[in-house]
Amino acid sequence: MTKSHRLRMTLVGVIVPLALAILAAILVVTAIPELPDPIAIHWGPAGEADGFGPVWVQFVVLFVSIGLYSALALAVIASSGAPSRAPGGAPSSAPTEITVNQKVIIATAPCLAMLLAVLVSGSTLMQRGLTDAAAAPSVVPVLVLALGLGAGSAVLAWFVLPTAASPRQIERSDVPTLDLSQTQRAVWLGNIGPSRWVGALSVAMGALSIIGGGVVVWAAAPILEFVVYLAFTLGVAALVASTVFWRARIDESGMLVVSALGLPRYFYPLRDIDAASTSTIDPVRDFGGWGLRWGGSGRFGIVTRRGIALEVGRTNGKVFVVTVDGAEQGASVLNALVTRDRQRSAG
Repeated sequence: MTKSHRLRMTLVGVIVPLALAILAAILVVTAIPELPDPIAIHWGPAGEADGFGPVWVQFVVLFVSIGLYSALALAVIASSGAPSRAPGGAPSSAPTEITVNQKVIIATAPCLAMLLAVLVSGSTLMQRGLTDAAAAPSVVPVLVLALGLGAGSAVLAWFVLPTAASPRQIERSDVPTLDLSQTQRAVWLGNIGPSRWVGALSVAMGALSIIGGGVVVWAAAPILEFVVYLAFTLGVAALVASTVFWRARIDESGMLVVSALGLPRYFYPLRDIDAASTSTIDPVRDFGGWGLRWGGSGRFGIVTRRGIALEVGRTNGKVFVVTVDGAEQGASVLNALVTRDRQRSAG
């Protein structure tokens, strides 16, 4: 990764989005003396103002949303510059380049920033001179402009960013097969989830987002919308939990991975498995993030943290990846069960 490439990625993913947020905030600040109190901050399906609140809500929307996404883009940039490592922990000789997943994440940063900057500043500036925010004009023209400029920013960012490299060929480690007789039974169980500090941080940030957003909605909207907001955010939280915390089981039927909420679930019978191995995974670099992820070249996985992962090669050429403690033991048991199943089928 050259300095020029890193500079372009930082410019697109961090500097430009934050500059757009600051510019939009300056425009809102200069308009405050001419704004009604409260201002319109929400519009209905037809474009009419139907939600009102203090002007500081606009700054919260701008800097929290754009700031958090810029932090994600910064993490992606940092991971693209980190040296790859083989399963044993030694640096790999493979060059580190930006992947398609990383490029999509970074290119989305200016798109999101432009969309929010235009929408927040435009919807605020058009209320200058009003004595009652209920008389605010339709927000539809501002929304159309924001969507168009946001899409254009994403396209421009895509061409400014370095060319995406092919998915990295992840080095796998050989896993010895468990010595298993024809009559012995073997079961392996594993819990899948983020590391403790990441889990605690995620819960804290989620709680802060729900509480902070709840305060904003409470101040700006009727009680019914506040209740709808809470129901929606709690539903999103449950959806996130269903993609972060999992249970894995390997036995004579195959490999089963189930979300903590029961769905989704993935099952691969022994006859559909070629072999299992382990590898060292970097979520951002190899899969573009965390959760249910596509890594290119037929690789799909449940990626919740960095480190050793259990890789299940399937007979159709695709690979299922799970970041889990005890991946080596799981691969050893799975290989033994697959080998014995083939011997029984051949016999």
